[in-house]
Amino acid sequence: MLTRIAAKPASDGLDPVKLAQEAAKIAIDNNFDGVDVDWEDFVYWGSHSDDDTFNWLDKFQTELAAQLKGNGNDMIISHAPVAWWFTKEKAAWVQFNKKHAETIDFYNMQFYNGKHGYNTCEDNFTSKFGDDKDPSVAHLIEMGVSADKIVMGKQFDQQPQDLWSGDDLGKCVKRGADEFKTPIAGVMWWKTNITQAEFEVSTKWVSDFKTAAGY
Repeated sequence: MLTRIAAKPASDGLDPVKLAQEAAKIAIDNNFDGVDVDWEDFVYWGSHSDDDTFNWLDKFQTELAAQLKGNGNDMIISHAPVAWWFTKEKAAWVQFNKKHAETIDFYNMQFYNGKHGYNTCEDNFTSKFGDDKDPSVAHLIEMGVSADKIVMGKQFDQQPQDLWSGDDLGKCVKRGADEFKTPIAGVMWWKTNITQAEFEVSTKWVSDFKTAAGY
């Protein structure tokens, strides 16, 4: 998978259609499975309306899907938004999902970078969004995101309250499926500039997670 656009493309005035074409060309020319769109333009999101944000994302996704899922291609498209961009019915990302869900294979949903942290399994799966809680899986489903497209993202070196061992998160995901009746697509563990030692730790983390989750 090719990960694309992590900075602030909308704030920098980049053309979403051209950017999508460039990303698709790289993925196609290099035989990638698809493109994971890591749009983290917090500056644009914080200074523009939901309509403005939606319009930029809409143009980008429409062109990306035309390139990767048209012209004889059937490649993967995923997005990696933060969960708290799905807080209300009129939010840009909620509207974006309503329009483009069919051409999005899954979301690497960032269950970190929130205001309060995901301290418990209930915080991850069932907590009602509000003044003291970040969006949970249940809230995302309420906003229209299908559970089978939610990949729960965790960060390797985030705030202490957001750190989850592979064993603990695996047990939580299994509990989500068994007790809360909400099986999700999987999990994603993210870090930049990983060292060899951290890679070895991450390998064990994945193994512990799979064992605990029953994958």
